Amino acid sequence: MGNCHVEPAGRKILRRGAGAIATLVATLTLVCAAPVRAEDGEAWVGTRGLLRSPQSTVQVGSKVVATGASHRVYRVERVQGDWLWVASGNLRGWVKAGEFLPFDKAIDHFTDLIRRNPGDPGAYNSRGNIWADKGEFLIAIGDYSEAIKLNPHYIQAFLNRGDVWLRKGDPKKALEDFSEAIRLNPDYAPAYYDRANVWQVLGNDDRAIADYTEALRLDPQLAKAYNNRGNAQADKGRLARAVADYTQALKLDPEFASAYFNRGYAYRDLKEYDKAIADFDRVLELDGKFPRAYNSRGVCRAAKKDYAGALADYDTALRLAPQYASAYHNRGKARAELGRLDEAITDFDRAIAIDPKYAEAYRDRGLAWERKQDRDRASADLRVAARLDPKLITATGDRQDSVPKSKGKRINAKRD
Repeated sequence: MGNCHVEPAGRKILRRGAGAIATLVATLTLVCAAPVRAEDGEAWVGTRGLLRSPQSTVQVGSKVVATGASHRVYRVERVQGDWLWVASGNLRGWVKAGEFLPFDKAIDHFTDLIRRNPGDPGAYNSRGNIWADKGEFLIAIGDYSEAIKLNPHYIQAFLNRGDVWLRKGDPKKALEDFSEAIRLNPDYAPAYYDRANVWQVLGNDDRAIADYTEALRLDPQLAKAYNNRGNAQADKGRLARAVADYTQALKLDPEFASAYFNRGYAYRDLKEYDKAIADFDRVLELDGKFPRAYNSRGVCRAAKKDYAGALADYDTALRLAPQYASAYHNRGKARAELGRLDEAITDFDRAIAIDPKYAEAYRDRGLAWERKQDRDRASADLRVAARLDPKLITATGDRQDSVPKSKGKRINAKRD
């Protein structure tokens, strides 16, 4: 459910009447699964769940930092008396144990709500979110569809169903749902954000940029829209604009690891390696188990001839992700630069075993064989590389350095 919203049926944009809102709130208050037992202590650490009602609050001191109306999914990090310290993304705070609904009780909870009030679209929508979190996409779609049948103006159900269609691999149906949500409320920023994500999946960066821009016009504080628009700009080769978008995302959310990673990647493509390394350093401060950040920092270090630092980063990336073909390839290139050709060839072998269509790995293994005076193996590998990517070998037979293929390697922010 990390990519879904728990939407109470009475939210204003859904245009439901006050009576229906009262019915749902009353039901949520009276019919609940057993509350979390805070006294169970560490047993609850790591539990994922949601707030029971729109009136439930997350607090830091006396300040309310979120309510159940924000539709976030939380993870319990620690317990103190009757209070749980919960986290959702970068948001953290205390919630009363009795106001927290663990996922393992949520299906029964919302099924009971449906049994008591089968005409309540909010309960179907919320149960659909739990099914989606469990990967039961068809069941989730069924619940969202029932919610929409009961309330054809239920925008959040359209958005949640669209998200599941996208996760299920059907972007066209996702596009239909997000477009309907926009038709129902043309001033709702999350709908434009969600549709923009689909345009990116479909390869239409111009339409994605247009939708992200509209989302930001409606909600200038939407850091994830700046991040994702930056990715679309970078995919079109507009790296300066991409950097500007990532920087704005980081002003809004200074702990946005994906934005640091994406900006570092843009700096890497711009060959501003010191700035890139600084961004990847920051990513790893926020998440020390991020293999792509180690791999990308290694590339920048290798570009600065810091091969020892690069090899250390590739080693760490591979310890965290043993099937990481790019890290094997990059480590092989660094070893080849140091003259360690046998080790380099072994790394290229591993990269190719993981990804048999890895043109650059064939090319670089061929060059290593050439340096070892093994002309037959070198020619064979270079022919495969040229077949897989003709741009790697020019018409005159010269081997070309591969242009960084960043499209698709940046990280889009997820839905809340």
